[in-house]
Amino acid sequence: MTQQSLLTPRSLGTARGLLAGVLCACLATAATGQLVSPIVAERGATPDGSRLTNLSVGANWNSPVNPSLPTFVITHGYNPLPNHYQLTTPQAYALKIRSRFGGNVNVLAFHWDSRGQGSPQGNNANAIGAGIALARELAARGVAPANTTMIGHSMGTVVVTTAANAISRHSGSCTRKLVLLDAPKRRHPLLVEALENTCAMEVNNIWAGGILGLGAPMNHPRIRDYQAPSREPQATGQNWNDPARNNHIDILLWYYDTLL
Repeated sequence: MTQQSLLTPRSLGTARGLLAGVLCACLATAATGQLVSPIVAERGATPDGSRLTNLSVGANWNSPVNPSLPTFVITHGYNPLPNHYQLTTPQAYALKIRSRFGGNVNVLAFHWDSRGQGSPQGNNANAIGAGIALARELAARGVAPANTTMIGHSMGTVVVTTAANAISRHSGSCTRKLVLLDAPKRRHPLLVEALENTCAMEVNNIWAGGILGLGAPMNHPRIRDYQAPSREPQATGQNWNDPARNNHIDILLWYYDTLL
C-alpha cells in the first residue's frame, strides 16, 4: 500500500448509536475548548444544502476545472452536531493535495448536509441524494471521470460511490479511483449494490480495526481491502474523544499524514 497507489488518479440500532456516540464524543471536546483536529472539524454551524468548492491553484470557488489534469474530489461523513461544527476534512485534504502537486491537479471539496435524518433508511437516502448532486456538479464543472479520484469517509463513502454510479449511468464514463475510508460495515451491502453497476477502474476500501473502527473488509473481487494501522492501543468508551484511540476518526489523520 504505497503513497502512489492510493493517492494519485494515475495509478438505527447499536451500530448507529455507536457511530453517533463516537462522533459526538469527539466533537464534544468543545467543553474543554479543544477540537479533535482542524483536519476533522471546526466551530460553526453547518450550512444547509451542498456545495462543491474548487480549491485548485488560481481558481474561484465555482470555477470549472481543467479536464486534462488529474482531479481529486474529497467529502466528509455524518455530522452529529451540525448546529455547532463544520466537518473540515474536504478542504484540509484538498489543500494538502494542492500543496503537494501545485497547479498540476484540480482539487475539489464537497460539503453536504450530513445531519441525521431520524433513521438508517433516511440517512442512506440523504447520502444517496448528496451523491447524485455531486455527480451533477462534477459534470457541470467539466470534470473528466477517467482522470478523477474521489475520497469519502464514513457515510461519505456512500456519497462518492453513488456519484460514480450516477456518472456511469448517465454518461457511460468510468471513474478512475474511489477511496473509501472506514466505510461503516452496515453500509457495505448498499455500497456493493451501487458498485455492481458502476464503472470504476479501482476501488480501495481502507478500514479501521479495533472496537472504535466501524469498517471491515468487503471481500469483493472488484474491491481492494486494506487495514489502516492502529497507531495507539485501543481504549474504552471514556476515551472516545481521544482521536488517537478512536480509529474511525484517526483514519482521517493517518491518511492525511501518511498518504497525502
